[in-house]
Amino acid sequence: MDKDTTVRYTVFAETTDYDEKRRGSMFDRRRSSITHLLAKPPPGLRWMSLEVWMCIKWLVAWTLYCILGALIFIQLEEPMPNGHKDVLAPHPHWKKFKELLQKQEQMEELLDLKSNLIKMCDHTFLNQSFSFELSDVDGLPVWKDWPENDKENRTTIINHQESLFADLKDVESACKESLFVVEQITHYEEVPSLIDAVYYTMTAVTTIGYGHISPTTTANKIFCVLYCLIGVPLTCIFLNKSSEFLSIKMLETYKRVSKRHPDKKVSLLYLITAFYLTLGFIVFMFIPSVAFMFIEEWTYLDSFYFTFITLSTIGFGDLIAG
Repeated sequence: MDKDTTVRYTVFAETTDYDEKRRGSMFDRRRSSITHLLAKPPPGLRWMSLEVWMCIKWLVAWTLYCILGALIFIQLEEPMPNGHKDVLAPHPHWKKFKELLQKQEQMEELLDLKSNLIKMCDHTFLNQSFSFELSDVDGLPVWKDWPENDKENRTTIINHQESLFADLKDVESACKESLFVVEQITHYEEVPSLIDAVYYTMTAVTTIGYGHISPTTTANKIFCVLYCLIGVPLTCIFLNKSSEFLSIKMLETYKRVSKRHPDKKVSLLYLITAFYLTLGFIVFMFIPSVAFMFIEEWTYLDSFYFTFITLSTIGFGDLIAG
């Protein structure tokens, strides 16, 4: 390698190293600026303490994570069969015959269907010849029918649609087993709504797992595993920040009160602890139980039982809200 080539290579290497350091420093400054903005409450919320702001940040992050997971869950989920049901349906020939008879169309096809239906149901109404003509009576089309073997060609005119419906129902009542077939209908579960999907993601990342909503597709099962690998630790961090906030507030209350009564520090510690435990019981157990009692129309015992099973993340699934 000659001298000029060596110089050019050295200059290129120094320039590349400088550009990488410059891009790295810009990224570090941008990251530090975002971290600085999130480290403290915004200007309009300067009255808020850092502990409250920290809890709000983690709450927003946890909520957005649950909503994002719910949207992905909906996209990956597909309707799944949920059992079969046998129902009676009109025979195709009988169904088509009724349509043509009511519309007064395609006489040739109607007569062909009639000849097939007579073999299935030997009813008086079917043992007639039909011809259509228009009538001015009430502006409704009418039918002429007469017995095939009647030489006098007796004609009966039906002026109202109700008469035809009554005759058709009479035929169906007399030949129900012949004119109806059993069809098996498959019911499909609907894809969960956004609210149900958020409900699912919340029970997944909190490890409650009621089980009434679960992934059914392969892609969704894989996503659930990966999603919970991040969501469960995120939930633990959020709960940890919340407990730290409550502990700090409890300690601040104790220090403030103990300064006024320095001779009763032990009693004050027990009293403040009992106060916060009672407050937590009221907020997280009593009030939700009363709310579920009225919303779900449960007894208070069932509501209290459901609240405890949920908060303890046992999640039997025997009682489901909503």
